Amino acid sequence: MMIHISGPWKDGYAFDKHTLRSMHIGDDQYGHPRFQNERSPMGQSLYNLKYGQNFSEIENIVNVLLSNEELKIFIKGIDVVVPVPPSNKYRSLQPVILVAQEIARVF
Repeated sequence: MMIHISGPWKDGYAFDKHTLRSMHIGDDQYGHPRFQNERSPMGQSLYNLKYGQNFSEIENIVNVLLSNEELKIFIKGIDVVVPVPPSNKYRSLQPVILVAQEIARVF
């Protein structure tokens, strides 16, 4: 799945949705909202990588991308992979950069 995304850039795409459904299930004892989320396989891998620091998910993420025939055709015209800047600058290992590096290496 390729989803065109607009912004202050020439062209941009997302290759899957992170969250398929999200339902508010109430607030915790501190008043913070709690949600029951259903994620896509890619979304679950990204969640496990980012919040569970499961770095083996990088291979799963790249394999999902490699299985997308539309993406394989599209990616042949790409010269560089530029990751979105990380939201948390203080992580010792940055998931977004690690995934971008692996995508660039494989493609």
